[in-house]
Amino acid sequence: MPPKLKLLIWRALHDALPTGVNLEKRGVANNSTCVHCGAPETTEHLFLHCPFASQAWDLTPLKNPFVSTSFGSFYSALEASTLDICLPPTGCRVNIFFWIVWSLWITRNQLLFESRHISVSETITKALAGAREWALT
Repeated sequence: MPPKLKLLIWRALHDALPTGVNLEKRGVANNSTCVHCGAPETTEHLFLHCPFASQAWDLTPLKNPFVSTSFGSFYSALEASTLDICLPPTGCRVNIFFWIVWSLWITRNQLLFESRHISVSETITKALAGAREWALT
């Protein structure tokens, strides 16, 4: 896994990502809402419970569906992801969880900072492409 993904996952597991709720706790931001749906933006919301994230997980070609809203914590979702198997013809032989999380993070940041909306299907396509590229290196 690339260092950028390791750092993102580590920060998510330690609740150290600059999500809306975390920034508001630190007095950095006044708005703690999700850019996709307007709910309070926590790590779990951003990657698991937001309707945008839920749609992304639903579109991910996995052998067994990954129902992101059924997990109460990012850690439990990460643990469960070790059993995920991507279906052919994706060409992914790595744990796609890390790449989906990365893609959701990038999509969120592009919408927040650049007002650039990226569709759910494009988000998944970028995650799968990133995973395939990394597996080839």
